[in-house]
Amino acid sequence: MKLPPLTLGALVGLSAAALLAIPAADALRDLRAARAERATLAQIAADPSPSRAIVIDGDATSARDAGTAADRLAVRVRAEATKAGLLVEAVTPAPSAGLARVRVTVSGKEDAVIGFADTLERARPLARFAAWQITAKGGTVTLSGEVVSPWQ
Repeated sequence: MKLPPLTLGALVGLSAAALLAIPAADALRDLRAARAERATLAQIAADPSPSRAIVIDGDATSARDAGTAADRLAVRVRAEATKAGLLVEAVTPAPSAGLARVRVTVSGKEDAVIGFADTLERARPLARFAAWQITAKGGTVTLSGEVVSPWQ
């Protein structure tokens, strides 16, 4: 029995459709999952930023604004440097978005300068040197840099 060409073409087409149905279903499932994930990420991005603090209690300088936070950090840096027996050449608050920032230049004996930097970074509230440079001149060491601290 010989099948007519139209019937033969229909059988081949149905076979091909049956074979391609499985990958097509997988692709549709993946597309649905990607759209759901994209919608979730868009919703997260549209929500306001989280209201919780980014540092734990006691690690941030308390202040009502960035300027006050920078001033408090400057006072703290000056006090630590004086306590370490260093000559405070400059401590100036610097503008910054989000962090209290202070430019500092202190000089003294090498052990005192290193001890000052170590004490400042280990103490609470958090303070870190974002950039620093140490130069030696005779028996004196000069530390210049920027100290940053989170505030809330």
